[in-house]
Amino acid sequence: KVVAQLEQLNQDVRINGSLAQSLGLSAGKAATSKNTVKSSVEIVDGMAKAEALMQAHMLPQAMAQWKQVLSIDPSIAEAHAKLGKAALASGNIFLATQELKQAAQLEPEKAAVHASLGICYQCRNKNKEAIDEFNKALAIDPKDALTAFNLGNAFAALGQNSDARRLYQQALQLKPEMAVAHNNLATVLSIDGQYDQAIEQFEHTLSLAPNMAS
Repeated sequence: KVVAQLEQLNQDVRINGSLAQSLGLSAGKAATSKNTVKSSVEIVDGMAKAEALMQAHMLPQAMAQWKQVLSIDPSIAEAHAKLGKAALASGNIFLATQELKQAAQLEPEKAAVHASLGICYQCRNKNKEAIDEFNKALAIDPKDALTAFNLGNAFAALGQNSDARRLYQQALQLKPEMAVAHNNLATVLSIDGQYDQAIEQFEHTLSLAPNMAS
């Protein structure tokens, strides 16, 4: 499907050049029109290749492709977001933070971008900033169990156990089979001295994930 779309776009480039001549456009205007369409084709082609490389788990090559797309048009929020997520997956937290911040500025209503940026801040032990981003993500998509769980972890890292419990419980309401959320809820409960409830949560965790060593 991607190949067919790219071939159609390439055909449009050729048609556009002929059309410019038939309409009697000046050489400068025709060249500008052709260059604009050529850039659009290069962007679509580059994004398609980058997506394919990401699906093949070829992250360095995918990152290079996203950078190439952004060199043509730095205003593409999706390209910044995908480059940021690829950088995060490859452990380049600085680049991930930079690109995801840019994506969030261009498209502030994307919950996944804020959620990924929150993870970047967690990796850098900036839990207050992580909390801000996770809250933004949940305001947009309140049914995201993983973001609720990550927000609980950020609160727990700051010793805000009551908030951590609330978010772990929220995550479990959305996804009751999330073993790690049961485990972390149990840990917070045990820290607060609520041992009976902690034992119940730990046992439930083991029923879901018998090999969870912690």
